[in-house]
Amino acid sequence: EGTIVKVIKNKDDQVRIVDSVPDFIDNKVYYPIPEICPSCTQVLLTMPNAEVKCANQECPEKTMVRLRHFRDSMGLNTISDDMLLYMYDNKIVVNPEDLFDPKLAMKLESWNEGYISANHVAIILKQIENHRNTTVSKVIYALGIEGVRETTSKLVARYFPNIKSFLLLETANLSHIPGLTRGAADSIRHFLNESKNQPIA
Repeated sequence: EGTIVKVIKNKDDQVRIVDSVPDFIDNKVYYPIPEICPSCTQVLLTMPNAEVKCANQECPEKTMVRLRHFRDSMGLNTISDDMLLYMYDNKIVVNPEDLFDPKLAMKLESWNEGYISANHVAIILKQIENHRNTTVSKVIYALGIEGVRETTSKLVARYFPNIKSFLLLETANLSHIPGLTRGAADSIRHFLNESKNQPIA
């Protein structure tokens, strides 16, 4: 008594309880703050703004969020979420730059196992090739650096002729970029200091 439940009705108008719903208090639903990441079972950190983040830099879900952001920002819409997840699970694409790896065609041919049709693989590769030459600011934004949005990406990109020069940046030089906030500079330093973030070919 007093428990709110979710019910469904089948085609014969029979009603069945399928789940309970959290109690409503003052028109709000209260959920406990999780302590463990459901994706990698590592400890979750509660940030000063009450946002919860996984402490594991290799967390699969964090990586997938970053891969989806890169795909969407670069306009690679022929790669569905399911395809991207398949590529990640099979180590075909682990980091965003892997989508522009010259060996991607060989990897897809060798490890695809028919999940993605040969015709669609060709479409994906053609779209990637068409997007290979783009602006530095677009790629910086697509990398998904925390706190670095499109405006900041354009600001930073003025000082780099190509994405390689950005990724090989001596991070102390960030302080010489006018208008770059300390928070954005710190995020870029953290990103560039991670060994997995290698220059994109």
